[in-house]
Amino acid sequence: MVLSNVCGVVVRDLIIRQSGAFGVHLSNCRDFLVEGLTFEDQGRDGVHVNGPAAYGVIRNLRGVTHDDFIALNAWEWMGYTPTFGPIHHVLVEEVTGINRASDDYTSPFPDGTAELRLLPGTKKFADGTRLACDIRDCVFRKLTNIRTVKMYDQPNLELGRDRDFADPIGLVGNVFFSQLIYDHPGRFQIAATVEGMRIDDVQIRFHPAGTFKLVEIGPMSATCKVKPDDPATWTELFSPDRDVTVRGFDLAGVRVQDGDTLMPVSDARRRFVNVAGQQPNPDYPQSTPRGGSGNASLCDLNPHEIG
Repeated sequence: MVLSNVCGVVVRDLIIRQSGAFGVHLSNCRDFLVEGLTFEDQGRDGVHVNGPAAYGVIRNLRGVTHDDFIALNAWEWMGYTPTFGPIHHVLVEEVTGINRASDDYTSPFPDGTAELRLLPGTKKFADGTRLACDIRDCVFRKLTNIRTVKMYDQPNLELGRDRDFADPIGLVGNVFFSQLIYDHPGRFQIAATVEGMRIDDVQIRFHPAGTFKLVEIGPMSATCKVKPDDPATWTELFSPDRDVTVRGFDLAGVRVQDGDTLMPVSDARRRFVNVAGQQPNPDYPQSTPRGGSGNASLCDLNPHEIG
C-alpha cells in the first residue's frame, strides 16, 4: 500500500500477510493515522514512512515482519522512495513484538524482527544542493519487546556506499521513549548525531546479565560478505569512521526483575549505557569487522533543557 503526497489519510484495521514489499509505505505526508495493523510473516518493513512527514500517529501494531516493524526514514537510499525530507511530530505507541512461541503462525524469526528504525541524513542531489533530513519532536511510548531501536547511518550498499550516502550524517532531536517493557533483551543502537533524547519508565522483566546494555552509543562496524570466500568483495555495512555525538541524553525510571518484584535501579546510566568509539582491526580480513576511526561522546545537559 503506497500513499504519497497525502494529507489526512487513515489506514486502519488491516491484516497484511506475506507481502514482498513494505506493508504500508507513506511519503510526503502529514496529518496521517495508521492503527490496528497485524503483520503475518510480512516480508519487508511493516510501516515505512519517508520524509517529508509530520503530524502523524502510528499505533496498535503487532505481528511478525522480516525487516523493520516501523521505519521513519527521513533520508533514504535512492530507488526506495519518491521523496526525501525532515520528519517531525510523529507519535508511535502501543507496539508489540510477538514471541513466536505464543503465536499461531510460524516465522524464520523467533521474535519477529520487532525493530524500529529512525534514519536521518543529509540528501545530496545531482546538482550539488543538500537537504537536511532530520527527525525531531517525536514520541514513542507503550512499546513491548522491541528488539532494537536503530538510529544509525547506513550507506547504500546496492548502488555502492561511495555513490549514495548521507553527507553529513543525520540529526535526531527531542525524541522521547516511555513505558517500555522487555521480557527478553532489547537495545538502542545510537550512531547518529542526537540533540535531546529521553528514555523513561522501563521495565526489564528478566534478570539481565552483567554485560547487558540497553543503550549503545557510538559508530558501528559490521562486514557484509558478498562472496564469503572472497574478501575482495566484502564491504562495510555502517560508517565506522564517522564521529557520534549525543547531547542531552537521559535514562530514568528503570526497574529490573528481582524475584517477583520490579525493583528501581538507581544507577541505570552506569549499568545500562555504553559509549564506545571504533578502532581499526589489524587482523582484518582474517577476523571481522574491519573497525574504524570514529569517536563517540555523550555530552550531558540538564534533562529539562531537551523538552
